Amino acid sequence: MAAVVTRFQVTDQPRWKRMFDTSARERAAVGINGALVFVDGDTPEYMIVIYQVDVIRRAKAYLTLPRQTDREFEVGVSEMQIWLGVEP
Repeated sequence: MAAVVTRFQVTDQPRWKRMFDTSARERAAVGINGALVFVDGDTPEYMIVIYQVDVIRRAKAYLTLPRQTDREFEVGVSEMQIWLGVEP
């Protein structure tokens, strides 16, 4: 199994969540099979999303597309880090 983990800060969590929910089909089309969304208990503007992916290169390419990153920043994401992982 492979995973992509994103950590980011968002100023408008409900707006981000609506965008996230409406892009589920796009994610599935590139092999992102599922996602877990976590909000920091102490600082709710920080979030982590763990994506289960088929092919890590395809998922990374999708998540870093200019139109995708533009959407993220339009809904209040002010910084984002992406980590790619595979099972040993």
